[in-house]
Amino acid sequence: MRERREGRCNMCCQQDIMIRNINLYTNGSEGTELCHPCEMIVVNFIRSFAGRCLDIKREEIIKRLKVGGEL
Repeated sequence: MRERREGRCNMCCQQDIMIRNINLYTNGSEGTELCHPCEMIVVNFIRSFAGRCLDIKREEIIKRLKVGGEL
């Protein structure tokens, strides 16, 4: 990832704030420039979504074990 620099956050639109270019291509091929608080919102969203996916996988495994006894 690139170094932090002063600019405008693409998520909260604050100007003259330290931002960093993130490899998320939400609009074109230039990536997304986020300030640290907005970057943490995105990171926490992905973490919680990934956690939910793990819960779904766990539930599927438990169902298979109850039905047939094999994974």
